[in-house]
Amino acid sequence: MAFGLLMSSPATAGDMSSWEATFNEYYGKIRRIDGGDATSAAREAAKLFDASYLGFLENQGLEKSPPEALHFLIRATAARHFYTHDARDVSTMHAAVRALASAGQDTQSDWDTFFRSLILARDFDQAALVQKRFNDRLPALPSIVIPEERTSAKKALWHVDVTSKSLVRQSVDVSRGMRLVVISHPACRFSRAAMIAFESDPELRGLPVLWVVPPERDLNFDLMGSWNSDHPAVPVRLVDRTSQWNFKHWSTPTFYVLKDGEVVGQGTGWAIDGSSRAGVVDLISQARSADYGTAGEPGQ
Repeated sequence: MAFGLLMSSPATAGDMSSWEATFNEYYGKIRRIDGGDATSAAREAAKLFDASYLGFLENQGLEKSPPEALHFLIRATAARHFYTHDARDVSTMHAAVRALASAGQDTQSDWDTFFRSLILARDFDQAALVQKRFNDRLPALPSIVIPEERTSAKKALWHVDVTSKSLVRQSVDVSRGMRLVVISHPACRFSRAAMIAFESDPELRGLPVLWVVPPERDLNFDLMGSWNSDHPAVPVRLVDRTSQWNFKHWSTPTFYVLKDGEVVGQGTGWAIDGSSRAGVVDLISQARSADYGTAGEPGQ
């Protein structure tokens, strides 16, 4: 399952301004990007954005831009950020909503788009400020817990703690031994089928398994918490930033075998009828037969 660009579709009929026409043309192209290869998708999204908006950003200050142009710029930049995860996109959106706010022309839609991009960027501090501004008109954020311990060799993941209604940042060391990392999502029926199979199949648990959810524009906190409560043997955790992982594909489910942090095996997809099982078992068996040893439990 590849999670699509979650934005309202542009109008397709009637009179429209040049700003709207530019956005419609750009958005029509960017939504057709194949997100299977994350690197290529990010490159294509940046190329499409530059073709439509780079000249505008270089030649016209945001403070002097008409409000309509900024409304569409925010939406266009959010679409780019969906693929690129580029911090500069967040900065551009922030500057645009501030320019609109200073002129009294900002809308809740502008702030909502910015807020959801902050969630994708894992900028929870800024997201909390935006959420406070609109209170009950934006999704409530869980408490964010970040322990002091930080290690550059470890990957950052977020644990959904339903008891305390918080997201707890955890560091996971994948730099030693073998393990299986699965890009997954409880909302993806193929991921669910794979995780349920792993719950009861010893052959599929031949390596320590880490189930991770790629960053989205919504935390889906209740969904993640419910899944983890109902399936404690196959809990999911949220990826902090995709740039920390040497993964080319983020569609769900994708299976990566890691040896000392490097990808040495990969498989994509899981058939609902279970016919993919043999391929995944073979992937795991080949890794074990290499006799590299295995890592400890996830989180160790």
